[in-house]
Amino acid sequence: MDHGDGIFEEDLLEDFWELWDDGPPPPDAAPSKAEESIVLDPADIDSWDAGELLELMARQRAYAAKFATDKLIAAAQIAQRYPRLRDVSPVHGTEPDRPRMVALAGPGAPLVHEHAPLEFAVALGAGPDTGRMIMGQAIELAHRLPRLWQRVVTEQVPAFQARQIANQTMSLSLEVATKVDELIAKSKRRLTKAATEEIVTEALLLCDPDEAARREAAAQEKRGVWLNRDNLTDSKSLADVFARLDAPDAEALDATLDKIAHILHRLTPEDVEPVPHQALRATALGILADPHAAAELLDTEQLRPTKPATVYIHLEADDLAAFLTTTGDDTAVDQGADHGARMERYGPATLRLVQQWLQRRDVKLTPVINMSNDASVDTHDPPTRMAEQVALRDGTCIAPGCTRSARAADKDHRDPYLPPDTGGPPGQTRPSNLDSLCRSHHRMKTFAAPRFRALLTRAQRSALAA
Repeated sequence: MDHGDGIFEEDLLEDFWELWDDGPPPPDAAPSKAEESIVLDPADIDSWDAGELLELMARQRAYAAKFATDKLIAAAQIAQRYPRLRDVSPVHGTEPDRPRMVALAGPGAPLVHEHAPLEFAVALGAGPDTGRMIMGQAIELAHRLPRLWQRVVTEQVPAFQARQIANQTMSLSLEVATKVDELIAKSKRRLTKAATEEIVTEALLLCDPDEAARREAAAQEKRGVWLNRDNLTDSKSLADVFARLDAPDAEALDATLDKIAHILHRLTPEDVEPVPHQALRATALGILADPHAAAELLDTEQLRPTKPATVYIHLEADDLAAFLTTTGDDTAVDQGADHGARMERYGPATLRLVQQWLQRRDVKLTPVINMSNDASVDTHDPPTRMAEQVALRDGTCIAPGCTRSARAADKDHRDPYLPPDTGGPPGQTRPSNLDSLCRSHHRMKTFAAPRFRALLTRAQRSALAA
């Protein structure tokens, strides 16, 4: 399918029908069995081994990704060229030279003839709302997020990720959307929905801190605890309770419920049938409803204080200095724009919210880590500071598609570690020789190294073909 300007406008929709009916032409590839076809005949399933089926799945994924990209490109082109198609007339009741145009994307994006998304939807075999949504996303990308759009056209960013981003930027001003486009271009993070939400918040903090603060305050107002009185459970003896808390408070409550549940489990007589852990957590929440009973239970068990939560906050010194100044009595006062900070796991937030959270907890400050440091040690396990550096660098497990946090992942040696007393060279444990691997992928690399290498190779091929 030609994406250039030389295509005839009246043939564009017909080409799209052909793309939908026949699928994109197969790319050049080695003529293995799995690559001779993109379809699987169930009657022929016994002739395929597991490796061939894995290759087939990767190939089908590449075709699906290519079609998703072509769909966005076609939508943008159809929106632009539709008014020039044969038999397209102005909408009834409008001036002949000014057909009714509608806005499908954010401020500053071009308007679209109202019939264009309707025909596009028919070409997709979808409903009108789906046609408007996809065409709007394509216009948003092409005209308000040009850097990201270029990466979509060149198949560096999957279409589904770009569409998610477009959904989140349509309500933003052109200035903020442009900043989002700039931040995404610089970012090395995977463009998940959560990562995009953080980038949007960061752009708002930089370009429109007042709007960022308004949105944050609106989100804070949605906190609450609700008792469902409709009794949708299977028994009148049960009731549902829903809560929306500050994230640190929610994690602290979760830890406390687990702690009390373990106490209740220990106190259960051996001749009594064990109660499921979640049921014990529910009992624990009920105990917290009676402060005297909770205090008595916790005091009897002589529990240690709950381990303080660790919150990792990243902010620029200049932003902090602009936001706060110190008066003569060493009291910090609000002075300038609040460009916020980034909190790991919680995303960007205003400095005002960060301050509120920290005031409720003991605070321990740690020095900034030099990410370019590659100092080594001769032990197998990296010291805490080195593990922290690797976790900050990787963000998640490095295995393809894995989103498990690098902080909870093993720190694996790229080159297998050999103890120095058995001939291993010095300096094997250093950041440049360590990767974050979750336990599942670490075990796969350890006990099935050839298959793990095949996994990486297959992912690289898929990324190149997608």
